[in-house]
Order: sequence, then C-alpha cells, then structure tokens
Amino acid sequence: MMHVRWAVPVILAVGVACASAPSTPPTDAGADGDGDPCAGLGCAVGLPSLTVEVLGSGGAHVPNPYFSEGGKQLVFQCMFVDDAGAGTSDAGSGSVCAKWKMSFPAGKHAIAIDAAGYVSQTLDLDLKGAPGCCGQGDQVEKTVTLASQ
Repeated sequence: MMHVRWAVPVILAVGVACASAPSTPPTDAGADGDGDPCAGLGCAVGLPSLTVEVLGSGGAHVPNPYFSEGGKQLVFQCMFVDDAGAGTSDAGSGSVCAKWKMSFPAGKHAIAIDAAGYVSQTLDLDLKGAPGCCGQGDQVEKTVTLASQ
C-alpha cells in the first residue's frame, strides 16, 4: 500500500506536464520565441557543393584523380562519365569520370587535386551556405587542368 501512495502523485504530475506540452511543432517560423526562426517551415536547406572537371594539359579527362583536404582523402562522386576517354576510373573499365561532385559545410576549403603523372593543384574556395531558412548553399563548378610531370 505504501508504493501506491507515492505512485499516484507521480502519475498525476506526469499527466499534467504532458497535457501542457504542445502536441504539434510551432508553425510560426519562430515567432513563439523558441529561438529557431526556421522551425515549422517544412523546407530543406542544401549544403554547398563543388563539381570539378579534371583535365590533363592535352584536354583529356584525367583518370582517377585523388582529392584531399588537410591531408585527409575526400570522397567525390562521379557525376558524368566520358566513355571516349582511355584508362579506367571509378566509373568503370574503359571510361573516365568527367565530373566529380562533393558537398561541403559552409566555409573556407583548400581542396588538393592529385593524379598519377600530373602536378598537383589546389582549389581555394569560400563556400557560402543557404541565405536563409530555406534554400541551397553555393553550387560551385570548376575546371582544373593538371600539368604533366
């Protein structure tokens, strides 16, 4: 009987607390003072991204470029395959990836691009995020020409 006496006030307190909490998220874009002006808008924010085309000095796409930042490898995705190219790449045998893409957090980035037989090059970028609650960060496209060693 002792356990029942203290359990009843706890159950009542939990019931009152749950009843006073809103059951749906605010839809006033932060006007309720919750500190998040984007809450309840229901829209997406896209990260900034870089799409890069890596060419050799002769104008052909370079197979298997290596991307890194601060000494750490970056994993870019192949977005477009050049079937006319020679060699192999992540795109498959006999093909060379023509355009590589990766998303980044907003801010400054120094992306090193290396490939066997070529002199490495660095892209210095300052990527901006979405301008407001909804939208897309910078979508940067660059072409890099690597000199042969």
